[in-house]
Amino acid sequence: MSPTLVPRLPLVYWLTGGTSNEAAVVHDWLYTTKPVDRETADHVLREALSVTCVPAWRRWLMYWGGRLFGAEHW
Repeated sequence: MSPTLVPRLPLVYWLTGGTSNEAAVVHDWLYTTKPVDRETADHVLREALSVTCVPAWRRWLMYWGGRLFGAEHW
């Protein structure tokens, strides 16, 4: 299995990269295996970010980044 490539703007990556690996791994798995629809996968990301104590502003950036730019990887 090849790793999923996620395009990242340098500023967004600087603000969010490496800060929520647990949530990102679950989200990437959902995108790869597709056991749920895309909207549910993105909501799982948002909840996982919250549970792992990611600050609200960072959760917002990551969630909306995925919603706006994740369709091509779905």
